[in-house]
Amino acid sequence: MFDCIDDSFAFSAAVDNRESTGFKNTALHVWRRPDILEETHRSYFTSRGFQDSELLRGSINGGAFLCRPSVIGKLFEDAYWSDLPETSHEEAIAAYVSQTNGLFKPLDDRFNTQVLHALSADEPQFARDFAHGYHFKILKRLHNIMPPAMLRTLYPRVYTRVVAEKLRENYILHFAGNYPFLGLAND
Repeated sequence: MFDCIDDSFAFSAAVDNRESTGFKNTALHVWRRPDILEETHRSYFTSRGFQDSELLRGSINGGAFLCRPSVIGKLFEDAYWSDLPETSHEEAIAAYVSQTNGLFKPLDDRFNTQVLHALSADEPQFARDFAHGYHFKILKRLHNIMPPAMLRTLYPRVYTRVVAEKLRENYILHFAGNYPFLGLAND
């Protein structure tokens, strides 16, 4: 990840890949929010009350990011105390401030591959059923009380297959949306 660092930016995160099958299926079937698919990278910000800017490159997911606090820290502090719109996600403010100040660089998606989108791309029906189903709720409750080896046997095979495949292809998996972390052994 540190090979991505250079002096041209102060904040880097994975840009939401709104065109991907995984993102689209997540918005439609898991989040049940088709309106998200109507957003563009710029309208994501303007619909939340931010001023439009030609410098806006995309909404981000802050599951993994790089920053140079000595450069971006004061801008983030000023944004915190400013009259920028309040949002429920700090990613919007971080993306907006870094992009409109020309200090943003997209981070390679492989550093923040979201299991939710990967599962939605490969197995959309399963992703929806798993996220909203009873099995998932039980697994979340058992996750902190059962030994990992025993817990792993309860995960559906399709889930463990997708996670193992994505672990081989990417650097960091992001288990956003409360998807259970799998401590899979390396193959």
